[in-house]
Amino acid sequence: MGSWGSLAILPAWGAGNSSSNLDEPTTDINESKIDEYISTISNKLCVRWVYEVKRFLIDYSTACNFIIDVGLTNAYLTKLKANHSLSYYSKIWFQIHKFILYVNPEIARKISFGKPDKINYEPVKITDVDYQNAINEFKHDLQIKTVLMIGYDSGIRAEELMQLTMNDIDIVNRIIYVKYDKNHTTKTKKNRVTFFTKKTQKVLIEYLKHFNNQKKFNQLFGKSVIHRKMRKSSFKLKFTRKVFSSNWDKKLGPTSIKKLIMGHAVRDIDLSHYNYQDANSLKQIYDKIMGVRN
Repeated sequence: MGSWGSLAILPAWGAGNSSSNLDEPTTDINESKIDEYISTISNKLCVRWVYEVKRFLIDYSTACNFIIDVGLTNAYLTKLKANHSLSYYSKIWFQIHKFILYVNPEIARKISFGKPDKINYEPVKITDVDYQNAINEFKHDLQIKTVLMIGYDSGIRAEELMQLTMNDIDIVNRIIYVKYDKNHTTKTKKNRVTFFTKKTQKVLIEYLKHFNNQKKFNQLFGKSVIHRKMRKSSFKLKFTRKVFSSNWDKKLGPTSIKKLIMGHAVRDIDLSHYNYQDANSLKQIYDKIMGVRN
């Protein structure tokens, strides 16, 4: 079996670990069954997320000795919930539940103990001062400084930032192509464009002189590297999106254009059907609002 890493939640369970109720149904599984399930959903997900889903399922199956069992599953989910944030736990719970529903709907209906609680989300208030402090914190790390500035200028999501490759950025025209395909994922499952300022353009050009450094990396800002470097910082990469949104409003930028640039789910009839803006039109409006001069 391939090495998929571990969530380090539970060791493999011994033979004595079984459902608390012997009358409860169980189902034996193997990695082939997981691959079979993955094949049914892979056309709907990007490659990176397919890998993550399989990792979730391999870790779950290994911990439960490749037996789908109500008692073992609930115990695994309880331990998982205690060791991770509610949002991360919810993602894993959802994927495990979908898999069990695919394999044995009868068991899936009985697994409710570990169902995620409703997340009471309290928005974090981030200011321009917080962003400037972060830039000062990472002033000697060109990679982090660059990704912060791109996020600050463009308003794209942290996950989208960490998927960017050199082919996704038109440096000369200051355009970022946020893609939805096998190698990229977006929340709305749609492609879009966004932009950055000339100040960030200069920093990006400087960063690209050092990017790769004789190594073959694909993403400009690899997820594991960014997380490691920013782990101890109070400023999170996703905060740049908040600052962009706030600054756009302070500059009296059109809300409709901000929604298009930031990739909001558009439910507005005017935006969906009447207010068509191509990349050039959006860039002209962006430059005007952001004070970019030719």
